[in-house]
Amino acid sequence: MNNPYDEIPVLYCSRCLSLLIEEDEMMGDYCKECGCTDIKETDIFTWEKMHKKKEELNYINSLNYGKGRKKD
Repeated sequence: MNNPYDEIPVLYCSRCLSLLIEEDEMMGDYCKECGCTDIKETDIFTWEKMHKKKEELNYINSLNYGKGRKKD
């Protein structure tokens, strides 16, 4: 099943791979998690592979099914 949202590029932090990217008039794009300004763009599937390799956790599946999700 193809979801049209899957084709929209995502912005992510090159340091921590967070998707929490904000735009500031003075700084430009930056990571809300770690403050890094080196922001990259890719598709969600490539980002998921990078995140899984780094964290050994399938982020999207953990959100969908609650498996492996870190508690606050």
